[in-house]
Amino acid sequence: MAPPSSSKTKRGNFKPRSLVWDFFGNSSEGNSIVQCPKCEANIKYCGSTSGLKYHLQTQHPEDYEKLSQKKSQCQITAPNTVKEAELQLAKAFATGLVPFRFIENVEFRQFLDLKPQSFIAPSADRMKRIVQQIAEDHILRSSKEFNGLERFTLLTDGFTDSRQKFHVYSVHISFVDDKFTRKIRFCSLQTVKRGDSTSISQVVCTVLILLIRKREIASNRKR
Repeated sequence: MAPPSSSKTKRGNFKPRSLVWDFFGNSSEGNSIVQCPKCEANIKYCGSTSGLKYHLQTQHPEDYEKLSQKKSQCQITAPNTVKEAELQLAKAFATGLVPFRFIENVEFRQFLDLKPQSFIAPSADRMKRIVQQIAEDHILRSSKEFNGLERFTLLTDGFTDSRQKFHVYSVHISFVDDKFTRKIRFCSLQTVKRGDSTSISQVVCTVLILLIRKREIASNRKR
């Protein structure tokens, strides 16, 4: 079964050929199985590219991201106005359940100022990897700052969304440095199953273990 170059909708418009075929290549006509050129997995094809897209997203996320960027670059749009941009942003806030106060977020404002004209929005997987890397780098820097610290106070703060049963807790460390200046340092943000004392204690222990392990890894690298 060969992938169509385009498919006609009820209104007579033509749907463009899926970009996943740029990765998988054209399947021979009448063939219901498509082989992945990268991992050689056999994927069932019944006229819809949903299965191929899912395989690409889960097994080869970097290749999928490249295809997504290519698709964005190929799309031709009319010149945007401020009103159109605000309308699209408002829709994103509404459909993504993003709090309206996020528009005042300092990092978001800085992103708008720093965003190059050629910027293409990354995939969700890439954003997750970036956030994870930022968190790991922060833990490493914090572990170095806390090295040799004997007296400190652990501080926790939490947020709960009862409708979505979502709990998040942050961990801070408060201490007095050599110059007798009181400092409070953010360590990590962790999700918890419940907002009870046991779950919070587990979060604190997890953060402390991360700090200790990162410090040990950094020390071993110097040796």
